[in-house]
Amino acid sequence: MDKSKKYIRLCERATEIQQQWVQGKGDWFVSEDGSLKCCVSGEYESAIIKNGFRITKNKAGIIRLSRYIWLPRLEQLMEIAQRRGITYGNSAHVFYDWTKIPYKEPYRLPEKIFLSVEQLWLAFVMQLKYYKKWDGKKWAKLSYSPDIA
Repeated sequence: MDKSKKYIRLCERATEIQQQWVQGKGDWFVSEDGSLKCCVSGEYESAIIKNGFRITKNKAGIIRLSRYIWLPRLEQLMEIAQRRGITYGNSAHVFYDWTKIPYKEPYRLPEKIFLSVEQLWLAFVMQLKYYKKWDGKKWAKLSYSPDIA
């Protein structure tokens, strides 16, 4: 599981992915104080997390929002990449073919830009589902429809 600063930055800026998070056991996330946490106890399972914010209420009824950044695991990214009518095997082949297409100027392969399998799958999902590519700072909308089978 990638817990690098780069993966955290990629995930934080992938708002479409963050909005899909329904927390569960085994989920990794970064809290607003920057600490890395794994959802293994009832403390996080019982919390309401919506669009990357944990909503809690104290005994006095004061509501507090805490910012969380979800770090999807590989199998979660593969699930997000699934398309109706396409088998997992076919999705894996499409992903493999995508890794052989130069990503951006200076036209390097994705594996030279994204340093873990989670980073690669996140970039694949962002291009396949949301027509966005990482420009080094943010997920930029493509001006064309990507040619991904």
